[in-house]
Amino acid sequence: MENQVNNSNLKNTWKILILPSALLLLITIVYSLYLAFTLKGDGAAIGTELSNSVPFILSINYALLLLILLIFLHRDKIKFRQIGFRSRGFKTDIIIGAVSGIVIFLVVKFLLNPIFLNIGGGGIFSMNRDNSSFLLYAVSSVVLAPFAQESIFRGYGITKLQTRYGGIIAILITAVSFSLLHFGEGIGSMLIALVVGSFLGILFVWRKSMTANIAASVLVSLLTVLMLIF
Repeated sequence: MENQVNNSNLKNTWKILILPSALLLLITIVYSLYLAFTLKGDGAAIGTELSNSVPFILSINYALLLLILLIFLHRDKIKFRQIGFRSRGFKTDIIIGAVSGIVIFLVVKFLLNPIFLNIGGGGIFSMNRDNSSFLLYAVSSVVLAPFAQESIFRGYGITKLQTRYGGIIAILITAVSFSLLHFGEGIGSMLIALVVGSFLGILFVWRKSMTANIAASVLVSLLTVLMLIF
């Protein structure tokens, strides 16, 4: 990758790979405790309110992650172009990303979902169109999530890790971290995220472009939201 980053200190890399799932868990726990206090321990009411608040929790998490990413890039003296934000080959990357996104969606829908969702799904972060905040969930999933997730796990994570461990190990490490972010959707969704994260990691190592990865992630999220609607 042009303008190769310095891999001498991976301390920040491990931190930022753990932060997404840790921060999401922290936000969820704090909000759950708040609900328990305000709703006086009413389990049913707490569950309903927590479910309705999932889009807000996720949106706050993604926004904070983007801020944290900016801080870590500044600390490591890394420019955006060094983690894959470049203009060269933009149109080609868009097309490759879009095709990759469609392929990933079809694999998830017709192969992975039937296998892994039987293992365990329906976690607290599972979503359906009847949720009162579904619109916010849709916007967050299609706009915020792809940018935050791809920038952190593939752009920053793989870029830093592969210079020391190589592409395969970097892809596996970031895929595992990516799967942990989906803990609230159940073990089945975590396994699916592990496979999807590996695919997206391969795409990034191949194209070295956040354009391709974000396009793929946006399309997967968009098709998933449309599937929930229709």
